[in-house]
Amino acid sequence: METKKLVATIRQFNAWRRDDEDSEQTDPQEIGEALDLLCDRVEAYEAVMQAAYVLIKAKGRHNTALTYQGLADALTTQKP
Repeated sequence: METKKLVATIRQFNAWRRDDEDSEQTDPQEIGEALDLLCDRVEAYEAVMQAAYVLIKAKGRHNTALTYQGLADALTTQKP
């Protein structure tokens, strides 16, 4: 699911949950999948941010290749 669709699905569900008269109930399976995907993306984002932080802190040190590898690993494990 693309990010725009993911966000739209969650926003529509939240509007319905708050009794927005113009919103219809989101399919429970679709909202479940969207929430699972959102959780996966937040976890991936946190991994990338942590790796980037380690890289910034290691700037100028001899283990820079290892910190770049950590960032690369975090980026490649992200689910698109």
